[in-house]
Amino acid sequence: MKLIPLLTAMVLSGCAAISADSAFIWTPTGLNENKKEMDGKVVVVRAYLIDEQENHALWESLDLFEEGKASHCISLIYGGDMRMDIQKYNRKEVIIRGVFKRNFMNKNEVWLGMCNVSGLNVIEVVK
Repeated sequence: MKLIPLLTAMVLSGCAAISADSAFIWTPTGLNENKKEMDGKVVVVRAYLIDEQENHALWESLDLFEEGKASHCISLIYGGDMRMDIQKYNRKEVIIRGVFKRNFMNKNEVWLGMCNVSGLNVIEVVK
């Protein structure tokens, strides 16, 4: 019987650790600077979202978007079911959770409208 409270405490402390890790908010620049370590991990990103015909990206800021430096952006990757959620935040600062990919392109592929080969496969728009 003493084993059950111990196991419950271990599980709850593990959940708290997971929540604390996911509470860190990345920027596009920070992810690009840590591509290798962050590849394939679920991350939370705060960024300026652009989702237009020839630009699908999360930028560090509006100013850096206007400068167009790829090191300050990650491409936005999402399925059709997310389109309405994404578009209502166009040209706004957002917080998005997704899986970071240091290079989402396959050999000999061309993706129009992407700012960088690094990207975020969107799970949800948090804000």
